Amino acid sequence: MQRSHDEQSRSVSSAGLYESDLYVEVPGRELASLMSELGDERIDLLKLDIEGAEYELVPALDMRRLGVKIFSVQVHHTGTVADARRLVAGLRRQGFELVGCRPAVKLTFARAELL
Repeated sequence: MQRSHDEQSRSVSSAGLYESDLYVEVPGRELASLMSELGDERIDLLKLDIEGAEYELVPALDMRRLGVKIFSVQVHHTGTVADARRLVAGLRRQGFELVGCRPAVKLTFARAELL
């Protein structure tokens, strides 16, 4: 993971978001394995701010299988406008509707049947 160029920040990015040549290796886990370990059958709210990796990770998530009801994501400028549109379209195909947008491109989606 790339470390931030800001020495005060503890943020890391797997998507090359920062102007830095500092890297650190950190362990990772799959969300489904954490759910299994903790005995969770669904996720009421999943909020991701993953420093540019959203374009790779979000399309790989099976939101229905995970039981996600509300999903919030910050979209970074590591992708193009077309990438962001594909990300939103993929969430719509999984049954989510955009219900909120905040500055700095923070998007919130809800499963359509909840609306």
